[in-house]
Amino acid sequence: MTCPRCQAQAKHLRTEHQGVESGEVIWTAYHCNRCSFTWRDSELPASIDYEVREAWFRVDPDNPEQYHHNIPPAKPKTS
Repeated sequence: MTCPRCQAQAKHLRTEHQGVESGEVIWTAYHCNRCSFTWRDSELPASIDYEVREAWFRVDPDNPEQYHHNIPPAKPKTS
């Protein structure tokens, strides 16, 4: 498994939560530690398949200058 947004390998992914029904896992939510994307494995391919999702959605965490939008760090509060 790889991240649907940045293609990070499994070692960079963590399981956030599993939906259980009648004692059976029916979906799993994952989080990518490289690009901070979180998704559920039961979502449609248009949302979680790297090859199907629109190209603008993809990111390369090693090149943040390529991001379409960048939120600057918060400024510390001064008293």
